[in-house]
Amino acid sequence: MPESKPNSLHDEAMNWEASKTLERERSERRAWTVAIAATIMTVLSWLAIVFMMPLKTTEAYVVRVDNATGVPDIVTAMEDKKVTGDEVMDKYWLAQYVLARETYDWHTLQQDYDKVGLLSSPNVGKEYAELFEGKEALDKRYGEKIRATVKVISVVPSGADTGTVRFIKTTKRVDEEGPGATTSWVATIAFEYRNPSIIKESQRLVNPFGFQVLSYRVDPEMTGGKQ
Repeated sequence: MPESKPNSLHDEAMNWEASKTLERERSERRAWTVAIAATIMTVLSWLAIVFMMPLKTTEAYVVRVDNATGVPDIVTAMEDKKVTGDEVMDKYWLAQYVLARETYDWHTLQQDYDKVGLLSSPNVGKEYAELFEGKEALDKRYGEKIRATVKVISVVPSGADTGTVRFIKTTKRVDEEGPGATTSWVATIAFEYRNPSIIKESQRLVNPFGFQVLSYRVDPEMTGGKQ
C-alpha cells in the first residue's frame, strides 16, 4: 500500500489543475458572454436612436415685435411650409376685406366702400353702410383731413369658413408729420363663397370667386403698445 501514495498525490494534483483550468475557462466564457451582450445592447440602443430621429422635428420661426405697438408677429418658418390653394385664397380675401373696410382715405373712399359692399352679405353690408349715415357719419367726421391706414399682421383661417385677421390701424391728420395714433385689432370673420355667375361682369372683376362675409367683429388687441 505505501507504494501507491505517490500516484495518489499525482492524481490529486492533476485533478486540481484540471479543475482550475475548467473554472478559468468557464470564467472567461462568462466574461465574453457579458461583453457580447453589452455590445449588442449598445448597438441596439444606437439603432433605436437613429430610427427615432426622423420622428422628432423642430420648427423654427422668426418672431418680430413691432417697436411702436409691441405686437408680436411670426414672420416666416425657417423651412418651407406647404399651404393649400384654398388656404391661400382664403387668406387673400380675408386680408383684402379688412384693408378695404378699415382703411379711410378720402380719395379712395368710394372705391373701398363699393368693394366692401360687394364682398359683404346684405346684413353685413348694411351694418357697414350705417357708418356713413347720419350726423356722425364717418366721412363727415374725417372728411379730407383724416387718414386711417391699415397694416395686416397675420391672417389665420380656421378651416371652418371663419378666420381671424390681426392688424394695426394708424390714424392721423393728413398734414401731420408725427406717427399718429396707432391701435391694434383682431377681426373675426365668417365667410363663404357664392356662385359668382349671378353677378355683373364689372363686379366679377372685383370679386371673381363670390367671396361673401357673413359676420364681422373687431376687438382691440391687448398689447404693450398704445391702445
